[in-house]
Amino acid sequence: MSGKSSNSRAGFALVEVLAALVLVLMTLGVVYQAYGTAFDTAARAKHVTEALLAAESKLAELGALRPLRAGASSGTLADGYSWSAVVSAYSAGLRSDLDVMPVRAFDIEVTVAWGARAHQSVTLGTIRVVPRGRDG
Repeated sequence: MSGKSSNSRAGFALVEVLAALVLVLMTLGVVYQAYGTAFDTAARAKHVTEALLAAESKLAELGALRPLRAGASSGTLADGYSWSAVVSAYSAGLRSDLDVMPVRAFDIEVTVAWGARAHQSVTLGTIRVVPRGRDG
């Protein structure tokens, strides 16, 4: 006869099964957190892209539908977005004799915000030169 016992291990001990279960649960927790972060990042990218498109649209609209005038305006857009625009006469570095020029320069800044209390936003700005007959 051989010296082997008939009580040799045929399966896993309870401690081994519990250790494997703990490792699986820890791995699932890390994977879940990674997916959650990825979904949050994708949602933020979607909002930023939509807000940038809305801001570009508002920049193009200002001065095209009606003459530019210095001042502020605001409104709401679809899907919980709001916008605000500030138009001011551009004067940085310009000489005072430019008042006789046939054009005027305006500094335009558009902000599109979203989220609870509009705490997230994107802002685009430009300088637009228009003929004096088309300005406010």
